[in-house]
Amino acid sequence: MKINATSRCGLPSRARFNSLTAIAAAVLLLLGPGSATGRADILFNAPSANYSYYGMYSPYATAVSFTLADSYYVSTIDVVLRTPPSTSFNTFNFSLQSALTGPMTVFASESLTAPLGVMSTQVMTVNETLLPGTYYLAGLVPGYAGTPVIPGNVDGWLLSTGSYNDAAGSIANGVWFGSDPPIFESAPGYPGYVAPAFAVIGSAVPEPSMWAMLALAAASLPAVCRRKRA
Repeated sequence: MKINATSRCGLPSRARFNSLTAIAAAVLLLLGPGSATGRADILFNAPSANYSYYGMYSPYATAVSFTLADSYYVSTIDVVLRTPPSTSFNTFNFSLQSALTGPMTVFASESLTAPLGVMSTQVMTVNETLLPGTYYLAGLVPGYAGTPVIPGNVDGWLLSTGSYNDAAGSIANGVWFGSDPPIFESAPGYPGYVAPAFAVIGSAVPEPSMWAMLALAAASLPAVCRRKRA
């Protein structure tokens, strides 16, 4: 006698598999194309011009600001740095924060160590969901100001080209630096006061309506299991 394999909930295994596959496909559709692969997108990019840099021989932070138009999950931020061939100060402290002065929220901070004598891209981990609004990425080299250096050959943050990919909102075309609080300087076109080179990596956050549809899809699972064999 031929016996058809059945699932625990009484639904034939093939039919149950097909139902779950359909629900899983709906979930992936709701969450977006990046959810199945873990792929992150470039939310902002101010590409490096690979030459000039903002010197960070200062006790004050150098910063760039960007504005998110919607909520996004930010995984990492890349910054393009340079150091002279001989220095004891090649650690840059970066933080992502809500303001440059007064009460502020720090969403992420990290000490980034750059190799000596070259330009390099360093990665700061964020792993935070950020709401629509303006954010500041600020960096400084602790203990560096006042130490002996060769003029014109100091730690720095590379200038961008001044042409931005700002699909998730907008990048302020300029730089904050020079005092506490920092002063914003802007001059269009490279090598004026453009944003320093950085990139924000992350993904869109599903709208509440999408989460509601996802919950509805999940709620349908018990109904699948209650179906009786024909």
